[in-house]
Amino acid sequence: MNRTWKTWSVVVLCCMVTVISWSGIAVASQPHGGEAIAFPRSLESYSDADLGSIWAILKNRIQQEPFNLVATLIFILAILHTFMASKFLAIAHKWEKAHEERIKTGLVESYEIHLGARLFHFFGEVEVIFGLWAIALAIAIIGFYDWATLVHYVSHKVNFNEAMFIVVIMTLSSTRPILKLAETAIGKIASLLGGTLSAQWLTTMTIGPLLGSVITEPAAITLCALVLGRILYELEPSDGFKYATVGLLFVNVSVGGTLTNFAAPPVLMVAGPWEWSTGHMLAHYGWKAVVAILISNTLYFYVYRKELLLLEKQFTIVRLKSEIQEKYLKHRDMNARFRELVSAVEKDLQNAVRA
Repeated sequence: MNRTWKTWSVVVLCCMVTVISWSGIAVASQPHGGEAIAFPRSLESYSDADLGSIWAILKNRIQQEPFNLVATLIFILAILHTFMASKFLAIAHKWEKAHEERIKTGLVESYEIHLGARLFHFFGEVEVIFGLWAIALAIAIIGFYDWATLVHYVSHKVNFNEAMFIVVIMTLSSTRPILKLAETAIGKIASLLGGTLSAQWLTTMTIGPLLGSVITEPAAITLCALVLGRILYELEPSDGFKYATVGLLFVNVSVGGTLTNFAAPPVLMVAGPWEWSTGHMLAHYGWKAVVAILISNTLYFYVYRKELLLLEKQFTIVRLKSEIQEKYLKHRDMNARFRELVSAVEKDLQNAVRA
């Protein structure tokens, strides 16, 4: 099985090199003008509406525009690379461990690194994958067209607004003041239900996703994940409960943004053309989302109720320790530092008097 994955890993790497090389050859062999051409072509320009099957349409578009084949291959390879990321990391860790053993036995110097392990670790980073293949796509565009076409496409055809908005809103949501505010609000609501770990979990999994209708879904899931990390994941629950909570959180957040017409990106795309107001969303989708979240949380709570009870004692100890540290230790540290400051001032005064 490992040998099979190694083979496929090599195949993906070879395909990546082939695509980039092919595009590079095209760069050298084709003349390039200084003006950007129309890219990408409009679907109407292919005049294939009367073709019967999807394969006939694809064949026609590839014949008219060979770049479509290269772009499709790059996209498919990026998807395959995504599914193989964990295998790249596994191989990298295996090689790193073997390299460490060789260092211990003196077969290699301690300062030497395993280039293959570093390379596979890089290819295994999920954040790198689509950026890496985007570079291959950019090279292909330059090869089949020219540099001006790539610049025009990136500058005028690609809309980065939503991506930048998500990065900014997730960054703001993870700041300490916002996180502290969310923890306090969830804690106040949970205290009405007893303030237990179960109450905190239910409140976070219910109120948090519904906030996606106001503060957007990316912000909601960021806050919920950070709060759950503090109140639940620090207690080291079972792997099953960890994954179940994460999966349920994704589902709840995906439907929790349907109470309004401006927060969830899928709703935002159709709300204008279809004239959906917030009242329309609440009447047709919002209340159903609330009911679905409540039912899902109740079912998950029933399944993992025993584990939540087992974690309750540890949660109480951690919370008590945090309260003691916040209320007393900080004050004690301040008094200790004040006494040190007084001692330092008195010593300076004594030295001044003696001088």
